[in-house]
Amino acid sequence: MSIFGYEKDEVSGRNFGDFPIFSPEDQITALNNFKSLIKGEILQPLEFNVYKKDRSQIWVEFDVSVVKYNGEIIYQLIIQDISERKKAEQRLKESEEKYRLITENANVLISVLNEKFEYEYINEVYQNILGYKFDDIKGKVNLGLIHPEDQKQTAIALSRILRKGKGFHQLRLKTKNGNFKWLEATAKNFYDSKERKKILIISRDISDRKVIEDSLEKSEQKFRNIVDSVPLGMHIYQVNSEGNLIFIGANTTADKILNVDNRQFIGKTIEDAFPPLKDTDIPGRYLEAALNGKSSTWNQVAYEDEKIKGAYEVHAFQTSPGNMVASFADITDRLKTERNLRESEEKFKALFKGGPIPTLTWQKTDEDFQLIDYNKAYQKYAQDNIRKDSDLSASFIFRDRPDILKDLHRCFYEKINITRELKYNFEFMQGERIFSSKFAYIPPDLVIIHLDDITEKKHAEELILQENLKLMELNKMKEDLIIRVSHELKTPLTSIFGASQMLLNHHKKDLNKEVKNLVEISHRGGIRLKKLIENLIDTSKLKWEKLILNRKIEDLVAIVDDCVDEMMFLAQNRNIVINTDFNNQIFLKVDKLRLEQVITNILSNAIKNTPSQGKIYVSIIENKNSVGINIKDTGIGITLEEKKLLFEKFGKIERYGLDLGVDIEGAGLGLFISKEIVELHGGQITIKSEGRNKGTEVTIELLK
Repeated sequence: MSIFGYEKDEVSGRNFGDFPIFSPEDQITALNNFKSLIKGEILQPLEFNVYKKDRSQIWVEFDVSVVKYNGEIIYQLIIQDISERKKAEQRLKESEEKYRLITENANVLISVLNEKFEYEYINEVYQNILGYKFDDIKGKVNLGLIHPEDQKQTAIALSRILRKGKGFHQLRLKTKNGNFKWLEATAKNFYDSKERKKILIISRDISDRKVIEDSLEKSEQKFRNIVDSVPLGMHIYQVNSEGNLIFIGANTTADKILNVDNRQFIGKTIEDAFPPLKDTDIPGRYLEAALNGKSSTWNQVAYEDEKIKGAYEVHAFQTSPGNMVASFADITDRLKTERNLRESEEKFKALFKGGPIPTLTWQKTDEDFQLIDYNKAYQKYAQDNIRKDSDLSASFIFRDRPDILKDLHRCFYEKINITRELKYNFEFMQGERIFSSKFAYIPPDLVIIHLDDITEKKHAEELILQENLKLMELNKMKEDLIIRVSHELKTPLTSIFGASQMLLNHHKKDLNKEVKNLVEISHRGGIRLKKLIENLIDTSKLKWEKLILNRKIEDLVAIVDDCVDEMMFLAQNRNIVINTDFNNQIFLKVDKLRLEQVITNILSNAIKNTPSQGKIYVSIIENKNSVGINIKDTGIGITLEEKKLLFEKFGKIERYGLDLGVDIEGAGLGLFISKEIVELHGGQITIKSEGRNKGTEVTIELLK
């Protein structure tokens, strides 16, 4: 047990499980594996991150085996410190990730073949140029994609690469759409982590160049037609017997790009034809291409007053021994754009430095983050301490803030952006500041933290919240007052209403005409006031969810019929006919009193809003899953503007002075209460009207 920091006398005679080397999760894993071993299963070596006596951690490998000794079963445990190996594996993983990023962003085709010439990897450029996804060609033999004319030479070249370790070859590969691309491939052997031989192939698409080279070889005329049509300028040179490069021709594109007739230079050496090139390395590059076949590419830029006057991308290559072509494209606009982009980046950096939001840039080091940049806005918070902070690691600066360290690591390792509210105390600021923070990962090794100070905003929001709570309390007091006043009014009103009703029902004969009219006026006012108070109480109950239904199985047809009978007297007084259409019994689980309240309210509205001689139709429609109570009138209808007030609390439609021949009394609570009651039943109310004087249709739909 010395590997864990224990002396021999500390472990002698003690149970292995007595030593706190495992985390709770690993202890369960180890115990389960030991149970499997007892059952006779053969265990593979296990790796654990364990605690030493001083509570530091190391990686170890446990190899448990069963040994028979003198007829007894002994469990042999071999423990090996593998910390260095695990560190090496982590470094290898990071290295592989780094090189994977390089391969994916390289502007060349990269592939890996095994010894059977089967594909094991292709990068994104490979996929983009040839059109294949990795799954399309994974495990396939390279020769199957090679042009038939190139297969034999390619097989020889690959075999030679396997023997000699490296090589160079040109071939045509079939793209996914059936065409062929010319590739210039450089290959080299390497061995993976399991000592298996692989072939790394780095290729460039030389299809355009091959078209030019092949055309030159076939015929001068054909060369002229093709070369003149390409968007590249071309100068053609030949080495004479004295070893000088002689200009022998150009295409029409070259004339257009350089704005000159290049025929005047035919027969001249490159130095005489283009004197500015004499003191450069360009003649040497051209000569190297013509004699040795060494291709090269570069940008040739001319400046005037520190501004780009002209720029060309030049590619020099051999067409045949002693002959070469220099193709060039005008990239002046592209380079100017790139320069403008760099200037824009500088401006952006200046904006970063002078931006109003405090911003810090952290760079990942071996096991920590280092502050490498910050803007002026951050200085407002750190002040003189900023210079000291810039030389410190994140683990020191945020030693008391593990949450910030955790976000830094998560942002970097998971490559995600993290946005959250963050509170922080700066040494030179008064009190705690609140920030809307954003941690942003910038490849390959940066994390930027933006700290938008929202302290005052949060304080204002808190103040608004407190004020809203006060307003809610006041609103509750208002609702309570309405309920209390309504109840207080209800008791004397009941007495007044009952007294007037008793006078009309039992002492009508004793009243003269004038007194009787006054009692009837008082009675009608009592009815309206009683209904208004009941509606106010119901509205308050609905608001505070205190209206509870007492649902029982009831005959819906009987309920509707009773409501119609109750309202018939009011309809007859207004000379309105109510037609009904329902026969069979329909039983639903409803609150009878509340449903009667809804139907009576809808019928009352229909009677009030239908002029004399009008008609009201009441029907019940039974469907598979619901029952609809339909109340349709021939009244004054509802306009588009009036529809906006439907179902609103106190949403009374004002019709004073419109001379519509209807009853304009009411507080605007009936439809609001009716809708809430129906919805408490799980149903809905719908109202249809085509406009003024076209009637109204109300449907109360209840689920079965």
